[in-house]
Amino acid sequence: MPESADDDARLSGTISPQDREAFRRKASDLDGRIDAARGAPREERGGRAGANTRAMSHGFRMVADFVAAIIVGGLIGYFADYWLGTKPWLLMLFLIFGFIAGVRNTMRTYQRMQADIRAATGGDIGQDLPNNEDD
Repeated sequence: MPESADDDARLSGTISPQDREAFRRKASDLDGRIDAARGAPREERGGRAGANTRAMSHGFRMVADFVAAIIVGGLIGYFADYWLGTKPWLLMLFLIFGFIAGVRNTMRTYQRMQADIRAATGGDIGQDLPNNEDD
């Protein structure tokens, strides 16, 4: 059996005006923090984690491009061999072409990634460290 009016209010599910105001302040503070996080660029939100995620995404893309080019070259060579009856030769030739195409795609992606980094940092990706060996 409740012993005071506060206990009666808690059991009935009502909230005191002070608790309601404290809840509103916390909710508006949370809304402000969520809006700030949504409006901030990914690097500011995640700090170093955002840059690491983007770098890993570029790495996976380069690997996928490389492997896909080799597979496509191999498939073209295989079916050309099957169609023309020149069994291993076109397969080997197109595997080499696929390898070359994969390397070129990887290099293009790397150059694009470096250009993006240069544009984002203005070409200054770090500060010079003093060379203590010459002292």
